[in-house]
Amino acid sequence: MGGYGYMMNSWTGAIIMGIAGLVILGVLIYLLFKVGTGGFGSAPHETPLDVLKKRYARSEITKEQFDEMKKDL
Repeated sequence: MGGYGYMMNSWTGAIIMGIAGLVILGVLIYLLFKVGTGGFGSAPHETPLDVLKKRYARSEITKEQFDEMKKDL
């Protein structure tokens, strides 16, 4: 084979496998972060109306303000 045996027998193969391992680890961390923050469409994004309803429910705005803001949306 002219000194080019199995790739894992060379330092180049070890470097390539190390880089591949780091890439896989990075992808796994990214996926865990996305799942932990409600990614992948598991929870739909709040609409402006949803935010407005929550503000009204927490008594941050009055009924008149809610109706006016709802009309603007």
